[in-house]
Amino acid sequence: MGRLGLVLLSGLLVAQSGRACSIPVFRYALEKWAPSKYELVVFHKGQPAPEEQKRIKSFRDDAATANLLINTIDLTSNLEPNIRKIWERLPKDILLPYGVLRYPEASEKTPHVWAGPLASPELDGLLISPGRAKLFGRLTMGDTAAIILLLSGDAKADEAARAFLAKEVPYFAKRITLPIQTMEGPQIKSLLPLDIRFNVVELNRTGDEAMVAAMLLNSEDGLPEEKGPIAFPVYGRGRALCSLHGDDLKKPDELQRAMEFVCRACSCQVKELNPGIDLLIHGDWEEIFEVEKGPAPRITTAVETTPAPQPKKADAPEPKSGERPVPQTPLVPEYRTPPPADYQAVEVRTTRDDDSPSRLKPYLLAGAAFLVLLSGVWVWRSRRPRP
Repeated sequence: MGRLGLVLLSGLLVAQSGRACSIPVFRYALEKWAPSKYELVVFHKGQPAPEEQKRIKSFRDDAATANLLINTIDLTSNLEPNIRKIWERLPKDILLPYGVLRYPEASEKTPHVWAGPLASPELDGLLISPGRAKLFGRLTMGDTAAIILLLSGDAKADEAARAFLAKEVPYFAKRITLPIQTMEGPQIKSLLPLDIRFNVVELNRTGDEAMVAAMLLNSEDGLPEEKGPIAFPVYGRGRALCSLHGDDLKKPDELQRAMEFVCRACSCQVKELNPGIDLLIHGDWEEIFEVEKGPAPRITTAVETTPAPQPKKADAPEPKSGERPVPQTPLVPEYRTPPPADYQAVEVRTTRDDDSPSRLKPYLLAGAAFLVLLSGVWVWRSRRPRP
């Protein structure tokens, strides 16, 4: 991935500002940048055993909703030159079938994300892990970015990094302003709220998150040797922008630049010209276009705490004894995806003293008396004989 180099990048973006659209980088990436595909190369000889075929098929099925390609290679056949070079880089005493996970657009010399026997338990977390599920949920609900904190296992160092992010992330988020939306250029398509929200997602380097940890650590030269905690701002459809470690988690300059970068207007609309690398994530990113706005807030008062009872439908039969009642249409509006955490379907307005009917009663009585008097005068005048 390489270090961010945001100073140079900022110059490039300023030079292209004449062609910039008003959509922030994080929203443009979420709506328009499809994740680049990883490749799982499976080497085998002859027909794989039934259990091995079943495992390969499960990977293929899951890859339908992930940025992953499955490539099975029979070593008894003629190998293409690029595949042969991958095979020649592997140890000679490996146990077949053997899997090699490669980065998107990897060259022959690019380090592998992971390599090991097809039966390895580590491959169980190839596509799905709790951390990536949380990351996917945050990004598809409109978060600006999620900051992955890859823990080191050193409790003192991890706590220091955790405290640093807890202090600095909200501080900078409050001081960042989004570009003003205009009708020129590309337009936002989804109904997700355009807010500035950063959340920290902590991941371990082992266990369920071992595979995603390998993706992050092997994305940059020298990063696997970094023993301390590492932070990765992730935006769009799972694009890790850069790595922050060492002094970066003590001095906030690099963190500030990264947060500002994803919030500025997207001037370079080609994904490959932007820094970062896509992570391997299982999920349907197109669901962001299915998010619906909730119904307009219903104004109520502090006295009205429960909705009025709903009349029973004529065609809804009473449940028989011992039977569970058939659930009716819920009063709470349904969403294709969960609403944002701060969404309120009801706006409560507390009754004020100056709005109280008891205070308005004298004015209402005076107005009614005036109308009665005016009506009497009109009737009396209308009944006077004409001259």
